[in-house]
Amino acid sequence: MATQQQATPAADERRETPRIQLARLAASAALEHADVTGADPARTHATHAGSERLPGVTVMPEGGEAGAPRYAVALYLVAGLTDLPVLAAQVESQVRRAADAEGLGGAISAIHITFTDLTLPELKRTAHA
Repeated sequence: MATQQQATPAADERRETPRIQLARLAASAALEHADVTGADPARTHATHAGSERLPGVTVMPEGGEAGAPRYAVALYLVAGLTDLPVLAAQVESQVRRAADAEGLGGAISAIHITFTDLTLPELKRTAHA
């Protein structure tokens, strides 16, 4: 008699919650923008996925119906010198497009973007003769 083996998923293949999926997706989409130079590394602005820390993003439950929770996404970013309100609108649009592409757009109730620091362009020094 043949025995069947049941496949068990590896620990790293477990299904992530929508909250963690949104955190990863939002951080990734924000960091793709050329004027975003990083995520705020502060301990208070992070989402924890098990032992992993996702800096610069918090995702908090905010209503929704049973089986269809909604979340407020907050991004804490570092940017170059640019028009920050325009950048915030562009980042929000990128995050929403990325969420829609992954089927998670309906799970976002709000996106809040805070720029916690600015980076200055590197100035080239010239030698004076």
